[in-house]
Amino acid sequence: MGIDAAKINTEKIGAGAMWVLTPKQSEAIRLGDVLGKVAENFDKQQSSLGTLLAIVQEWDAIAGQNAAHARPGKLDQEAKCLHVLAQSTRHASVIRWDSIAMLHRISERVGEGIVTSIRVIAPLQ
Repeated sequence: MGIDAAKINTEKIGAGAMWVLTPKQSEAIRLGDVLGKVAENFDKQQSSLGTLLAIVQEWDAIAGQNAAHARPGKLDQEAKCLHVLAQSTRHASVIRWDSIAMLHRISERVGEGIVTSIRVIAPLQ
């Protein structure tokens, strides 16, 4: 079940815009629109990775005395939530208690509103 070559329009349309057939083949979308969305998602991922890298580099100052017992895991950019992995449930409790101060220190380093919550994850015991 391949694509019928007779159904593919290979000519350029408009100012050099190319069209791509979707799986339904009845809905054509501009290739530039698809690539734009890919680039936008790439930019978001790069931004998230850059923010997480900045947090990792400043972790000792952000986490203070808790730095040795936890580490940043991932950053959910849509939810603006930093996932922190704790060594134990005891350390997780301490980090949760200190999370407001940690959020303030994160905002000072990466910008206001980039991370608005911390989710502390303790190991399964």
